[in-house]
Amino acid sequence: MLLAALNVPFDEALCDTQLFTARIDEAVARQEFDILVLPSQPYVVSPKTFERRTHLEQSTRTLLRWLANLSARKHALIVCGTYEPARKQVLCRTALAAFNGQVIARHVKFPEAKAVTRGMSITKYMTLVDLPHIAQQASILLDEDLRCPIPLVTVTRSCMCLVSCISVSPSLLARARSVAVDFGVFVVLSTYKNVECGETAPSRSMILTPAGNNICVGSNDSSLLVAEIPDIPAWTETKYRREYEYKVRHRTEADVWARIGDDPLNERSGFYVP
Repeated sequence: MLLAALNVPFDEALCDTQLFTARIDEAVARQEFDILVLPSQPYVVSPKTFERRTHLEQSTRTLLRWLANLSARKHALIVCGTYEPARKQVLCRTALAAFNGQVIARHVKFPEAKAVTRGMSITKYMTLVDLPHIAQQASILLDEDLRCPIPLVTVTRSCMCLVSCISVSPSLLARARSVAVDFGVFVVLSTYKNVECGETAPSRSMILTPAGNNICVGSNDSSLLVAEIPDIPAWTETKYRREYEYKVRHRTEADVWARIGDDPLNERSGFYVP
């Protein structure tokens, strides 16, 4: 199985969906992979709410069509982060997953600084997708989800974690490594390789083994990093993995766990569904 992570320079022009998709098409045109993780598309805030929402709705439709088409052309599972409008003028960071010409899942980033309460709806923040050709699953996350207990529960049910980022700090990259080791999973993390992060070390996409080793092939100048792993990847059973879900469950209502995955595109939350 070939894992791939885009590793292109940051450019504000990528806020334009047409330019964003064209840049990715150029980077992956001659490449083969089974799973591709893309960085999250950046976003510029418009001062006018109506114009912002209208533009985002158009961009969302364009991105969804392109993502589905790319997954069909490459016969691959592809994950890409973006910003999308939901109901009540709410703007959310999301990660879209597509396979075989269809968008199959939409993950919503867990709200920062939001406390977990027993009555809150949490399933939109917990996303699993089936891996191509094998009976295993991958969890979908956005950058700061790596620090949040609710989204991380899905990692206990998967052999792989696919993370789409806008920017990352060295501390977040270190957190990705600890997730790989603590949960015993592969982690594919895609970010922009020269985003200003306020710290000295440069950011770069990574493909990590359950031992925390970065195995991607490609130099810092490579626009696509690739790694080959066994066709049936296995997680490493760890004590942390066994106990993690139990520790989080007591904070929420018991019946919500049975509903994970029953609205994979989060249509009930007001997101566009093609």
